[in-house]
Order: sequence, then structure tokens, then C-alpha cells
Amino acid sequence: MKKAAVIISLVLMTLGVSAQEKFAVAVGENELWFEVIGESGEVRLTYPAKDWPYYSRCKPNGRVAVPSEVKRGGKRYKVVEVGDNAFYRCDSVVEVLLPEGCRRIGAQAFCGCERLQRVMWNEALEEVGEGAFAYCKGMREVRLPQKVSRVGLSAFAMCEGLEFVEMSETAWRTCNDLTFWGCKRMKSGKK
Repeated sequence: MKKAAVIISLVLMTLGVSAQEKFAVAVGENELWFEVIGESGEVRLTYPAKDWPYYSRCKPNGRVAVPSEVKRGGKRYKVVEVGDNAFYRCDSVVEVLLPEGCRRIGAQAFCGCERLQRVMWNEALEEVGEGAFAYCKGMREVRLPQKVSRVGLSAFAMCEGLEFVEMSETAWRTCNDLTFWGCKRMKSGKK
């Protein structure tokens, strides 16, 4: 059995696929899940290993402050991204504080977080993925940091409460008709 596991790991490494294990960290009242990104000493926030996408037994709720680093097995890891589907349909999350080193928010990372009202961005953020905040009905305004150079397709679609958006000229150029599709209250935006 051990020989088979070694062979599978070698095949995955040959294909460039990481067989990283996910691990949980208690953050305040919430349990957040992380996975190591390659050999870099960095991690991405992700969803539970067995409960995708719903966090069925441990949905984060309330105010979530994503730590800038986490420890596992005596080693420290820097949190550099909120991965795809990380908070998908965590509808009790109302506020998120992103860590200073977070460079990317993945596809559908906060999709369906209907009660999410506020995101505390950081200046290192460079990218907001496809559908990242779709159906976040509680958001009223978005002020993306100047470093954000890409906003994905439908990133803020169906954010029915969204009224105001501010982002760099570069980020605005990556937007299209679907980026804010269904945002009926949106009246203004700055470049």
C-alpha cells in the first residue's frame, strides 16, 4: 500500500499537480481551511476537504479576519490568496478583513454570501476572480485598491444592494457588461 502511495505522489509531481493536504485553523469563532501552495511557504484559504462547497458542519459566520500567516507542524505559512470557492454560500458572513499579503481572490470565493456587507481590502491585492462576489446582496459599496489590475467576469453580478464602485482605470478596462450584471441600484462608479 505504501508503495502505491509513493507511485501516485511521483505521478502527480511529474504532472505538476500538488497533492497538498488541507488543514484547519481556528480563527476566533470560525474554523478556516488552508492548503500549501507548492514549496513556497505560502498558503491559500480554501474550503473543507470533505464539505465542498457548503462548509456543512462548520460554516464561517459573522466577522471573519483572515490571518496573515498560519502555523502547522511548527512551520509558519504566509496567506497570499483566498482560493476558488473558499466561502461559497457562507451566507452568515457579514464582514471580511483580508490580510496584508493577500494578492488574489479566486473564482466564486464569496459567491452567495448574501449577508456580506463589507470587505476590508489590502493594498497588495492584484486580482478579483470570476464571480468572486456574485450574489452578495448585502454589499453597498466597493473600493478596490489601486493595485488591482484584473476584475473577472461576473465578479459582482447580482449584488442587488451595490450602489457605488471605485477602482483603478486599469481594473475598469477589464470589466464588461457582465461584471455588474443585475446590480440594479448601482448609480455611480469612479475611475
